[in-house]
Amino acid sequence: MANKHRGEVDITIAGKTYTVAMTLESLSLIADAIGVESLGEIEARMTQFKISDMKPMLAAMLAGNGHQVPEVALARLTFREYMAFMAAIWNAKPANEEDAAASPLKRAS
Repeated sequence: MANKHRGEVDITIAGKTYTVAMTLESLSLIADAIGVESLGEIEARMTQFKISDMKPMLAAMLAGNGHQVPEVALARLTFREYMAFMAAIWNAKPANEEDAAASPLKRAS
């Protein structure tokens, strides 16, 4: 179960629930998966992504949190489910104002 104070969110894929947060490992794997080098580039791709970025970004987010999800399960995720997950992870709140100020990615208020 997600701990919202840590910025975690849950996503259910093929009937199994995974808890993830935007970790440093996730950011690193996302950058590698979509071929970018900076946080600004990740932010831009997360807000104006290419369709071809969707599965690699989700797989990287899951792997960065220690989850290995079969490719076939990711392929069956609906667009609506994907977008709901990305909105949840993007809008996850840091634990406190100090964490929010240090966050490299913009957070919704």
